[in-house]
Amino acid sequence: MGNWGETLDSWYRRAALVIQSPAAAERSRYQRDPDAVLGELQQLSRHGRWQELARRHARLRDLIAPEGRLQEPARLQACAAIAAALPDADAARALMAGFEPAAFTPADAPALARLQAARGAAWLQALWEGWAQRAAQAPGWAARAAAAAEGRRRSSLWPDPAPDFVRAGLAAGLAPELLDRVMGIHALDALARAEHGVRGVEWVCACADCLPVRRWAESPANQPLVLAMAEARRGHVVQALRDAGAPISSQTLRQGSPHKLRLDKAADLHAREHAARRRWGQALEGLVRQQE
Repeated sequence: MGNWGETLDSWYRRAALVIQSPAAAERSRYQRDPDAVLGELQQLSRHGRWQELARRHARLRDLIAPEGRLQEPARLQACAAIAAALPDADAARALMAGFEPAAFTPADAPALARLQAARGAAWLQALWEGWAQRAAQAPGWAARAAAAAEGRRRSSLWPDPAPDFVRAGLAAGLAPELLDRVMGIHALDALARAEHGVRGVEWVCACADCLPVRRWAESPANQPLVLAMAEARRGHVVQALRDAGAPISSQTLRQGSPHKLRLDKAADLHAREHAARRRWGQALEGLVRQQE
């Protein structure tokens, strides 16, 4: 109050009370240090404490599942050990669903073999089929698969290098019929679903004119593509196809304004697909014979 009276001090306090359930606390802890929590769950699996493992996993399953996409070797080993011990087979499959087979290395084969020993070869094959379906739905997968079959690029479906992974898998105890299935038939089936798609092309341009052409080329459509374009744009598209070595012929239809560019896929695409499948089958048979 200054000179008018005694000094008056006022204190203002505000407090918050946070009440957290054990489940919420564990989820918060996982977000801070996922590796530590996964390590604890892995220890529970090793000591046969399956009920506690299932209870704790149920609290975290929506957080753990996406972590597989980080594809770290330690993460795969931990998740595989947990999936092998979980009482619920569907929960175990969901835990492993985020991993990418293309990132597996020969060192990962023992973890997969332990999964097979715990849950069975049929369960592991179903899991791999889920991986294959997701990979085959990715844009441009068919082109990457064909390029991999010709040795020009790794695929998004199976480990690379495939021979080393197969040898490591057989040594670790993975069933030969499982390796035969996941390393061969899925890839061939995916190609068979697109007989008329152009694959194995290293596209050189993704401009607004070339991108629709690429989508048409990789699609199963067998009809020609007709585009109304000015001369400079037509020339650019044709040159980009030549630079990429795409098996596509071009023709200018000089009708109307602007003129039209007609594109046709090569007539021998089927023969190329059959040749690629034969190479795959021969390579796979050779790997299996080496292990017999």
